[in-house]
Amino acid sequence: MSLLRRAFLAILAVMLAACSTVSVVADTRSSSAAAADVATMRLAPGDDLRLKLASGERVQLHLVAIEPDALVGTASKEGTPLRVPTGQIETIEREEFDGPKTALLVAAIVVLVYLVVKSLMEQSLDLSVSRVD
Repeated sequence: MSLLRRAFLAILAVMLAACSTVSVVADTRSSSAAAADVATMRLAPGDDLRLKLASGERVQLHLVAIEPDALVGTASKEGTPLRVPTGQIETIEREEFDGPKTALLVAAIVVLVYLVVKSLMEQSLDLSVSRVD
């Protein structure tokens, strides 16, 4: 049973990391302001963003609205409302769903489950054979 629990936890840890990827949307203050411009449509409400501010602070933001001079949302961890002026943003990264990574993860899970079940069945057969002897 301990083997199954460890396998499940390993699958869960890999699954949490493998289904998404982080892409840089903007990497300078001027490109951050451009990315926040509604006309460019590079950002949209609902995006989960990682911001690096000019002060060096890093902020995780769930984007709710885009204003001409700021990004408005909630802090991902605390859920508190935030308004970050675009002039303070140095880089913007967006977390996105990654289909190919997810497909590889599903294939790996299938193989892992098969190997765990096969191992358990072999152990069960070995125990039953040793009891007969």
